[in-house]
Amino acid sequence: MTFASSLLRSLFRGSDRVAALSREADLFAAERERAQDLQAGLAAEFQSSDDGGVILGTALDGDWPVRVARERLAGHAGLWGPSGSGKSYLLVLMLRFLLQSGVRRFVVADPKAETVELAKRLIVDFARTLPAQEAEDLLDRVVCLDLFAASTLPRLQVLAPQEGLDPELHAFTIANLITNELDNGGLGVRQESIFHRVVEALIRAELPLTVLPMALENPELLDALAEKHEPAAFFRALSARLKKESRDRILGLVSRAERLLRLKSVRLALGGSRDCIDFARLLDERITLINLAPPQGSTDVGRFLAGLIWVQINHAIRRRANGSEPAYVCVDEWPTFLAAGGAQLADTFEDLLRLARSKGVFLTVLSQDLASVAKVSRSIVDVVRNNLHLHMIFRAQDTSAWDFALPVTGTRPKSPGAPWEERRFGYLDRSAELTLLREQLLRLPDRTCYLVDRRTGLPGLLMRTADVNLKASASEVRALEERASRSDAVATIAELEAGEREVNRRIEGLLQADTREVGDETDPSRPPRRGRRPMDIG
Repeated sequence: MTFASSLLRSLFRGSDRVAALSREADLFAAERERAQDLQAGLAAEFQSSDDGGVILGTALDGDWPVRVARERLAGHAGLWGPSGSGKSYLLVLMLRFLLQSGVRRFVVADPKAETVELAKRLIVDFARTLPAQEAEDLLDRVVCLDLFAASTLPRLQVLAPQEGLDPELHAFTIANLITNELDNGGLGVRQESIFHRVVEALIRAELPLTVLPMALENPELLDALAEKHEPAAFFRALSARLKKESRDRILGLVSRAERLLRLKSVRLALGGSRDCIDFARLLDERITLINLAPPQGSTDVGRFLAGLIWVQINHAIRRRANGSEPAYVCVDEWPTFLAAGGAQLADTFEDLLRLARSKGVFLTVLSQDLASVAKVSRSIVDVVRNNLHLHMIFRAQDTSAWDFALPVTGTRPKSPGAPWEERRFGYLDRSAELTLLREQLLRLPDRTCYLVDRRTGLPGLLMRTADVNLKASASEVRALEERASRSDAVATIAELEAGEREVNRRIEGLLQADTREVGDETDPSRPPRRGRRPMDIG
């Protein structure tokens, strides 16, 4: 363009530089208005005027208290961040609010004990603020389930018949937990099928899971059960199938099953009682604290028990009537529970979220990141991001997973740069600002998180969580545990040992009745059966 044409164009249209600056100013003004609208929207959503709301923390932009209305917690939630970032303390804040709101129905399940211990102290502290009779009623509602305790253990006969659950489907679910935990041993389809059928036989015979190794090793036990339980043909066919298997394969299955049952406390909890805790009743009536922290060297057992508990809770939610009173289920280290059941259990989570809400149950899950969840099932990551109502995102490694939570405003100034560099003016574009927010999310200090409610359509609010001051002493917590040990959901070690001896006597009686020699004619109406095989015969 020649100088003359440029001059002529500027006379008619004005200076190109002035026009560009004007367009830039208009763009910045629009972005500032957008940013102000965003902050106003976040303040409107998280600065509730409801005096009964819960103060979760303080907004870092504006320094105002983040108060969440009561109805906003009536939804599924996820707390995400590494150990020590503040997830458990934020959960305690939410539980305290539930207690203050009159909610007396929630479950806290924890594979590492920390959150359960905080919940005990919270309950003791809150009971102090109540009139005497209300405090007693609250403390009487508390049930403590510790799968590795030395004095009382939960009644967890998971093979006991359950209302609305078909025995074959029940057996498949439990066998899936066993084989999923043992998969590192290279179990094949044939071995998985054997586990499934033997577990089904124990359910039909009303025997506990602790009998599984003996039933695998002694097909004669199944023959004896055929005389007392229906369908007899099922027991006899399964016995015949086991007798055809090689001795080495059967002993391999036995050793794997015994590995999961190697702790005495686990054997007593699973096999010392005739019945299983009614988790549906716990959801309706109790405050349940489940400690699943295993002894050192027993991580596999802890995962297996976590899977059993998750299955029980899952089934209890599905049994609940639609429109029931609100109940809350809080699961710390959630990937541990998912991993125990594998992809099959994880893939039902979206269906569970939908059903749980209609039945008045709200799930809160805690995890270090979404990568741990993705290891179990890739599809569940999108389910979690899109179907949990509330997200509290602490310091994160998988930052790109939380782009929806990062509040890009378009008004963040460019950094001035190094002193020797030419000063940069203007604002970052939206892509550069998103990159910068991801870097900040990677380095958030402890107790600082983004609070997101997917129901609002807004990004996250950056806040510092409120302080939690729990004053309960160790002696007061022990008193609560002592009171909880009198619940009908648990039994003493002596009681469970007596139940275990009764099961053993029953098994011995069945095996002794089956040791007749082939051809014994004392009862011609009964078909002859082979006796027990010597242990050294394959």
